[in-house]
Amino acid sequence: MSIRNVKKDHLKELAQPVSAVPVVVVEPVPTSDDPLRFWTKHSKKPCLVDLTPLKDGQMHLPNGRWGGPYSGRPALIEQLAPALRDLTVTASTQTVGQVMTSLRNWWRLFDDMERRAADAGNALPVVTTVADIADLQRQVAFESGMTRAAFGPFVRAVDVTRRALGLRPLHWTGPDEPDVRRHLPPFAKIKPIRDALKRHWYAALDRWERADQLLAGASPKSEGEALQLANYQRLREAAKATGKAWPGANELYMGRSASFFYKQGYRHETMLQCAFPDAADIRAAFHLCLVTTGWNPATFLSLNVNEPFLEAHPKDESRYLLTGFKERSKSHQVTEGLFKCQRSAGVILQTLMRRTEPLRAQLRAEHRSLQAEFEELQAAGAPQVALDKKRKAIIDLEQGLRSPWLFVTPEQGITWLAGGTFQRLGTQGYLDQLIAGINAKRAPHDQVPKLTATDFRDAFAAFAYQQSGGMVLYVMRVLGHKRLSSTQRYLDNTLLNDESARIFRTFNNSLWSEIKLHGRLDATVVAKWCRDGQVTDEERKRLEDYRTLKRSRLGIGCKSPTTPPRSVAPGFKADGKALCSTQRCTLCLENAVILPESLPGLTMRKAELLHLQSSMPAMAFSDTSFDEELHNTELALLAFDATEVSSLVTGWQQRIASGQHRVIHLEVIEESRA
Repeated sequence: MSIRNVKKDHLKELAQPVSAVPVVVVEPVPTSDDPLRFWTKHSKKPCLVDLTPLKDGQMHLPNGRWGGPYSGRPALIEQLAPALRDLTVTASTQTVGQVMTSLRNWWRLFDDMERRAADAGNALPVVTTVADIADLQRQVAFESGMTRAAFGPFVRAVDVTRRALGLRPLHWTGPDEPDVRRHLPPFAKIKPIRDALKRHWYAALDRWERADQLLAGASPKSEGEALQLANYQRLREAAKATGKAWPGANELYMGRSASFFYKQGYRHETMLQCAFPDAADIRAAFHLCLVTTGWNPATFLSLNVNEPFLEAHPKDESRYLLTGFKERSKSHQVTEGLFKCQRSAGVILQTLMRRTEPLRAQLRAEHRSLQAEFEELQAAGAPQVALDKKRKAIIDLEQGLRSPWLFVTPEQGITWLAGGTFQRLGTQGYLDQLIAGINAKRAPHDQVPKLTATDFRDAFAAFAYQQSGGMVLYVMRVLGHKRLSSTQRYLDNTLLNDESARIFRTFNNSLWSEIKLHGRLDATVVAKWCRDGQVTDEERKRLEDYRTLKRSRLGIGCKSPTTPPRSVAPGFKADGKALCSTQRCTLCLENAVILPESLPGLTMRKAELLHLQSSMPAMAFSDTSFDEELHNTELALLAFDATEVSSLVTGWQQRIASGQHRVIHLEVIEESRA
C-alpha cells in the first residue's frame, strides 16, 4: 500500500479539546520607506540605524568622538543596505555602533587611497560599488593598522552583497587579534580600592538613615543638620505639590526666584542627598558589586528590575542567589551572598531598588506621556524623522525603567547607568579620581596603580585561581565561561605569571639545595620552601619528631610509649623495651598527641565505649575509667568536622552490631577505686 493513501487524520475523533491560549501580539517596529533608515528589533535595546551620512558624506560631528570627515558613496551604501539590515536586525545598540564605526573607517580609507593616487598622478578606480573593491584595499587596510573589529563588519556585508549580485565573495581574512598583556597589581594593591568603595557605600547608607530619622521627627544635633532638615522638608513639600519624586528646578523654587531660594540656604545637592543616590553613590555601588562578584559590567547593566534576578537560597534563607545574563555568550552568571551583609551585591541592589522606587514611578508617568505624544504625532502624519526622535526617547526611557541603577543629578534630573557612563564621573574617569584620592594619602613607594572596571574581573579570576589551589575548572565555573580557552585568557596575566615564575625559581633552588646540603630530596620540605620561602631548623626538628612518633592502635601519636602513666596501665613494668599494652590514649594526657589521621581511631574508640556503656550496668560503667575515657574522646573529636565524626561513629557501631568488629572488654578500675 502506498504511503500516500494512508488516512492521516484517523486519530482525529480521539483528540481532546485544547484550551485556548492567549496570543501575545508584539507591536511591530515602525518602518520607513527609506531603505537607509530602519529600526533594529533587539528585545531590550532597539535602535535606529541611519545610513544616510554614508550616502551624503559627513564633514563634521556635533558631539562625541570624531574620526574625521568622509565623502558620500550613494551607490555603494544602497547596495550594502539590505545586507546591513539583515546583519543588524536583532543587534543591540553597541553592536550597531561597531558596525557603523567599521563602515566609517572603510569610507575614510577609500577617500585616503583616492586622494593619494590623485596627488601622485596615478589612475586609481573610485570605489562606487562592491564590484570595485579588490585586494588592494585589503592590503592598505592592513598597512594602516585597522583593527579586527573595524575590519570585519564591512567585509561581511560586502560578501553577502557580492553573492546576491552573482559576484565572487572576497573571503578576506581579518587582522590578527593583538597580543594583550594583562597587567594586574598584587591583591594588596586592590584592597585599598575595595575599602574605599565600601566606605563610600556605608556613608551613603548612614546619610539616608539619618535623613529618614530627621524627617520622622528626630531633633537635629547641629546647625548643619538643622539646615539639612530644612532642605529635606522643602524637597518633600515640592514632591507632594507636584506629584514627582524629584521635581524640576522651577518646581523646587515653588513660585519664588532662584536668588531667594539660595538665600534661604536651599541647595539642590543637599536635597538630593537625603533621598536618592547621586552620581558618586551609584558608581561606588556599581564598582563595589564588580569587585565582590567578578561579573562583567555589561551583566550588571543588563539586570531588569521587572524580572526576579534576586531570590532566597533554596537551602538557606539567610543567603540569596543573584542571577545575571551575559548577552555576549548567551549564558547565565550566578553568585550568592548573605542578606545580612550590606556590602554584598544582592543587598546593594535590593537597597537601591527600594530607595529609587519613587524615581521609577515618576519615569513611568513620563513614559505614558511620551507614548501618548508619539501616538498623536503618528495619527497626525508627522515626518518620519520626528517619529524616530520621539521613539528614541521612549526606548531610552524604557531602559531606565528596567535599570536598577537609577540616580539623580541636579543638572540632568533622573538618569541611570548605561553603556560606558559608569566609568565616568563628570569629565574624568571615576576610578581615576578614586585612585588619585587613595594615593594622596599613601607613601610614594606604596601607590595604587591605575585600574579599569574590567580589571576587577581579571583580579577576581586570579583570586579564585589561587584560593582553589590552581584549579582552572573552578575559575571557569565562577566566571560563568562556556569554553576553557576563555578562562585561560583571564589567567594569562602578570600577577599569576610572576607568581608562577617565583614558585618555579623557589622550587628549583630548594630542590638542589636539599640535595646538596642534606643528600636527599624531601617532598614536604620542598613544598614548605615553595609556600613560605624558607624552612627553619626548628621546623625540620618538628617534622622529624612528628615522623618518629609511635602510633597507637587508635592512630594517636605517643611521646613515650615505653613509659605509660600508672593511671592508664597500673600493672605495666617499664624495662625500656616493652610498649604500652592498653593503648587507651585519651586517658594519657601526658603522652598522647592528636593527629589529623587520628580521626578513624578516635571514632572507633567512641563506638566501642558506647557499646560498653550499653552492655554494662550504669554503676559498673561509672566505677571504671571508661566514663572518663568517653568524655576525653568526645572532647578530642571536637577538633574534627562534626558531620564526618557522626558518620564514622555510626559506621563503627554498625560493624560492632554485625560482629565484624569485636570490642576488647578491659575493666580497668581506677587505682583510687581499686
